[in-house]
Amino acid sequence: AFEVEGSLRDANGSPLPGRVVEVWCEAGGPPLRVARRLTDAGGLARASLALDASGTARVYAVFRGDLRYEPSASGALQLTVAPLYELRVRVLGPLGEPLAGALVSVLVGGRATFARTDESGAAAFQLPPGSYRVRASYLDAYAEASATLTGPGEVELRLWSLQLLLSLPTVRAALAALLAAAAALLLAWRAGRRRRAKAA
Repeated sequence: AFEVEGSLRDANGSPLPGRVVEVWCEAGGPPLRVARRLTDAGGLARASLALDASGTARVYAVFRGDLRYEPSASGALQLTVAPLYELRVRVLGPLGEPLAGALVSVLVGGRATFARTDESGAAAFQLPPGSYRVRASYLDAYAEASATLTGPGEVELRLWSLQLLLSLPTVRAALAALLAAAAALLLAWRAGRRRRAKAA
């Protein structure tokens, strides 16, 4: 979205409050009126434009005139709209399993945009073409990578830490089974030792 602001003034440069200003846009087709706004006390009118398609758009303002002032129009403001591509980030755990709930960030123009991974371990961002740093974290595990978008792209990050490994249900189940087997072996060894002691 683009925020457009214009000022309506008379020939002496004095602001004209309370006048209706129309905002028009040309983007590869006939002109479309995208907003009608009343100027504020300073003669300012503001509008937000949502331009979905990539390319170039011309935006201008029109004042239709009233009983005191003749109609007028502004010069055209040219806006260049970059296409947006999907960057899909997949986050995997130590065993290659998808990690749901991992925090993913993409550094865009010095600012970070955040998302959480879904059940498939994926998070998606809509970004213009460019180069980005992609980061993912879960518990105490962290990884990052670079991505250059010239079209839809995908980045895979694998996280590893001992805490993360021990938090996995499959690993906890395996450890529980291992401990149970070790306890059973210990009990069997003690029982055998007592039997040998009695036989002696």
